[in-house]
Amino acid sequence: MSEIIHTTGITGFIGRSLLPLLLKKYRKVINHNRKSKKNRYTLFTLDRKEEINFCEPSPVLLHLATNYNPNPKSIKEEKEIREANYLFPKNIAANFSKVISICSYQQLLDEKHQNLYSETKTEFNEWCQSKVDQFIKIYLFDSFGYGDTRNKVVDVFIKNSIESKDLSVPENNVEINLTEVSEIANGIIKSIDLPSGNYSLKSENNIALVKLARKIIEFTNSDSKIIEKGKIINLISKINSEPENIYESINNLSFDDQLRNRIDEIKKTEGL
Repeated sequence: MSEIIHTTGITGFIGRSLLPLLLKKYRKVINHNRKSKKNRYTLFTLDRKEEINFCEPSPVLLHLATNYNPNPKSIKEEKEIREANYLFPKNIAANFSKVISICSYQQLLDEKHQNLYSETKTEFNEWCQSKVDQFIKIYLFDSFGYGDTRNKVVDVFIKNSIESKDLSVPENNVEINLTEVSEIANGIIKSIDLPSGNYSLKSENNIALVKLARKIIEFTNSDSKIIEKGKIINLISKINSEPENIYESINNLSFDDQLRNRIDEIKKTEGL
């Protein structure tokens, strides 16, 4: 077992699934806190969690933290995006010889399809590329699973369907790639020992939004209707080339059963 790994964003959706796996590989996980001025770090071990204002060094940083805001409504929000996605991780990464950066598939798009969120994350990657000895980029697609509070498309469809509300989808065919969070966490653990380079975690679950909506209506036995309205860009189809895919299925459940599990979790959490 290794001694220490430093992280950002370990308390987020993916981080919460990743932390138990990291603690099997490392004795200590030290998370850098962006918003706390007093206790800048949180120390995790198998038997405790502790807020600290100093930390032990380590050569490895796993960067997950991000501010996902594709449509900032003010200069303040724009500054927050730049702070979270570029300035904060850059200041931390300067102290490490190996950095693993968790990226968005949106960063694989041409500039005309990007927004400030993806641009600032790419800016951080470019800084690391020139300053860090060992740099690994892991591109993620859409995720879902236990404990998700982000209100992403899967959960929105499920909640609306349970309440027999209409499900809105675009008029044109738009696909997303969905990966269950435990498999993402497993892939990130694998990536720590990879050589410097670019990699993807892309599952076999490519699905059109209208097909996803139909599945969820069927699985919830709902009276919801699908409303086709407006058109949006099918972003996945705009990606010209993707890095090597290191996705490995560790879940014995089918995609349909994963969706059913998430439906049951939401019913229980929401008291529905």
